[in-house]
Amino acid sequence: MKYVILIALQLCAFSAFSQLDLPSWLQADTTGEYVTVNGSISLSRDSLPTDGMITVTKRGKDFGVYQFACDKKGEFKIFLPANAHYSIRFDKEGYIGKTIDVFTTNIPQKVWRNYFALELNGVLQEEPKGFDKAVTMVPMMIAKYDAEVKFFIFDEEFAKVRQEAVQKEIERCKQNL
Repeated sequence: MKYVILIALQLCAFSAFSQLDLPSWLQADTTGEYVTVNGSISLSRDSLPTDGMITVTKRGKDFGVYQFACDKKGEFKIFLPANAHYSIRFDKEGYIGKTIDVFTTNIPQKVWRNYFALELNGVLQEEPKGFDKAVTMVPMMIAKYDAEVKFFIFDEEFAKVRQEAVQKEIERCKQNL
């Protein structure tokens, strides 16, 4: 019994310390100029979240990559500091990966006093045999700040075109069976 408790304590400690290894470019700062992203991975719009891998990439001259496994509930929380372009990729073995780009640029400093929180759910589809993963290297969605609505909006037309490209590749795979 004491070994079970020891192992549980070690797992809790590991979990707590794993948050300490966040790169500086992914840490919330005292200025409040960051977007909180609450996210999850699920296998359909109606399913409960599932586990998987999340990769956050900071684009541009201060390029950085951070990868982590989301919890067993498939949920995670990250902070995206101001003035950057980030790619958030959702992956799970046997499923088609999905990337969502978030731009925290062109946001007036006075607007940062508002709290920004985005909900990103990576709904993944089963990957058919022979699927060309190159089609998923382009983001599926893009979120940018909109001065009119004073919040982040998603480019719906871009998302529609990207989903059609993935669907076309799925259909190609089905025909080759």
